[in-house]
Amino acid sequence: MKTILLSMTFAIGFVAHSQLRVSNTGQVAVGGIVPNSGFNLTLSNPALEGIIQSRSGYYFRMGQSAGYSATIGTSGDRINFWYNPAISYNVVKFQYYIEESDSASKENIKSLDSCMNYILQMRTYEYDYRDEAEHIDRKKSYGFLAQEMNGILPNLIDTANGVMGIKTSQITPFLVQGTQQLYYENQAQTLAIDSLNARINELEMLIMAQNRSTSSTNTENEVGEDENLVDSETLLFQNRPNPFSENTVIEYRIAQPFNAASIMIFDLNGKLIATHPLPAVGGGTITVEGGSLLPGMYIYSLIVDDVEVDTKKMILKS
Repeated sequence: MKTILLSMTFAIGFVAHSQLRVSNTGQVAVGGIVPNSGFNLTLSNPALEGIIQSRSGYYFRMGQSAGYSATIGTSGDRINFWYNPAISYNVVKFQYYIEESDSASKENIKSLDSCMNYILQMRTYEYDYRDEAEHIDRKKSYGFLAQEMNGILPNLIDTANGVMGIKTSQITPFLVQGTQQLYYENQAQTLAIDSLNARINELEMLIMAQNRSTSSTNTENEVGEDENLVDSETLLFQNRPNPFSENTVIEYRIAQPFNAASIMIFDLNGKLIATHPLPAVGGGTITVEGGSLLPGMYIYSLIVDDVEVDTKKMILKS
């Protein structure tokens, strides 16, 4: 009789403190006493992958890849980290992350255009997170408001647990394209100013030549009556068109005989890109083919007998 009593006591104690329980159908309860048929855990080799699957068909998996790195994912390709459903955001800290960007995994690829229109609509803010109100050492945060961004770039908005978020990293291409647009516009304005300055210099030279012509009318031995004194100047003109996308023409004029003359093209680092020898005294032009250069800004110089006569800038658009 005593033996039976002890056995019953042991059975009751086992149920009350059970950590692992298996039903007669193979269902397992971990940390409880009632197995749940809505979930199952699968371990497989050699990938050492564990899968937790719900009755609805969604599952969470963790494992090890062939390269001995950890893998984590879900059947819905989405993982949300929420340490308290009552708050509106979460913090995940990491050293860096790599965003998939392989062209082989993409389709319908096309260039972004007019990104500045989107950038100008974005408003930036300084703010505090509400659940950090009691933190003495809380710091200011900076960013965007998802509700506003939804009206500008709705494809960047994501909602999890009823909270709106922004795919912030995908704003970067808009910033890059907008910066490039500003760069090219600024360079175009710089070149336009240089072109205007060059024309002013040409006009000043014409005036100076006209003055010399007027003062030399009584000295026919020095200057012939039908000699064009404008051609007595060695000049390098601004290329046209500028900026250009296909071809551009550079005009020059050399007044005096020379041993060697050329127009040299350099990149902004001073690297010589091309040399165009010039044949003889007088005026002429050379053509620069856009297909022979990468988009960007270049400088070109007129060199006569190892002397730099003049240097100007030109820009090739993509």
